[in-house]
Amino acid sequence: MNQVIQFLDFVDTNKIFAFNQKTLLAVSGGLDSVAMVHLYKMADLNFSIAHCNFGLRGEESEEDESFCRNLAEHYDVSFFTIKFNTLEYSQINRLSIQTAARELRYKWLEEIRHKHNLEFIATAHHLDDNAETMLFNMARGTGYTGLSGIPLVNNKVIRPLMCFQKNDLVQFAEKHNLEYREDSSNAKTDYTRNKIRHQVIPHLKEINPAVIKNFASLSHIVKKSDELLNFLIDKEELIIEKGNEYHIPIKKINNYPDRETVLFHLLKRFGFTAAQTKMIKSTIKSHSGKYHETDNYKLIRDRDYFMIFPKQGRGIIDEVLIDVGQSYKISDNLFFETDIIDFLPDYEISKENNHVALDYEMLTFPLTLRQWRQGDAFQPFGMDGTKKISDFLIDIKMPLHKKDEVLVLLSGDDIVWVVNHRPDNRYSITPQTNKIFLAKAFSA
Repeated sequence: MNQVIQFLDFVDTNKIFAFNQKTLLAVSGGLDSVAMVHLYKMADLNFSIAHCNFGLRGEESEEDESFCRNLAEHYDVSFFTIKFNTLEYSQINRLSIQTAARELRYKWLEEIRHKHNLEFIATAHHLDDNAETMLFNMARGTGYTGLSGIPLVNNKVIRPLMCFQKNDLVQFAEKHNLEYREDSSNAKTDYTRNKIRHQVIPHLKEINPAVIKNFASLSHIVKKSDELLNFLIDKEELIIEKGNEYHIPIKKINNYPDRETVLFHLLKRFGFTAAQTKMIKSTIKSHSGKYHETDNYKLIRDRDYFMIFPKQGRGIIDEVLIDVGQSYKISDNLFFETDIIDFLPDYEISKENNHVALDYEMLTFPLTLRQWRQGDAFQPFGMDGTKKISDFLIDIKMPLHKKDEVLVLLSGDDIVWVVNHRPDNRYSITPQTNKIFLAKAFSA
């Protein structure tokens, strides 16, 4: 089959992108990315070229950038380039050179895509790259996700050459007399991926010349199986969404013979690994309170649920002095307002938990707003005796991950309000009250 037709048929069949959409091509100057550029041009598709100069190979890196610039001029398309200090970035962030380069590359490409209203970022990954990735993941230890290989579409990143083997692209380049750059580092076996490429795959091809196609078939089967499993699990509605939190009922998980697999399919979208899932599963029969984290989420086993919530919480706030008739920004998502009014016999106390009405003349100003501490106690409204805040939070079944967000309002050393929950009985308004201090806590 003509390779341009094969390319377009693959893109259309897999719904990778619409032919009228503009794509940012990530071009290193090597054979694969140059072939991708030429395929786009022959197919009369709309594209721009972007090149990352990682500054790792001295003059070679500069020549690669110059080559890509000339390539864009030859095809009369927009060209974007940037030079990174990759070594410094890797050292500061304690990353391998390869990981640092990947992070820098995709972050910048997304910035360019967004700034110039381009629909997708295309990389020149092909079926040999897919086989290398699968082998690499298998060597490290992986589950379904690792065996599925390189995704055709990952948010705004697409891989439209995943219908070709490396040899197909070599033949295409030879047929069209394409010039390209040779990356000298690709021949080295210092990196695991290069070892797989130069030492492992050639031996596998001796066993079976169709090994690359077979890896592609396995990748496809795993992806489809994964999609089916996700579909079946999603039908069970095992994740309950509550605002920005997600609750997984432990009782429902216990109904499955392979709880670990079900949990992994639920948790991987939040960034939890297979190893973490194994540890999380082990807490099903334990007491609540155990935390697990990803870069963006925390998970806690809390009574009847696994509870998942964003890590960006309110955090520890400084003590804030509170006066009358003022508005305060306590944090990015918490505000506090106060006022004073005359007491009238027909005054009705708000039933909203985020409002409080206290006897103004009993308070000593300025008041103090802070997070609760171990040992704090107050006299809950409607009670005669005192109760520790820690016990009060247990009584109202406050989720463990919410406890560190609880604030208290103090007059002198006395807690007069557990914010959003309960005022102190001693400072509540009575028929003898003359003036009422009002406070309200609210989110933006």
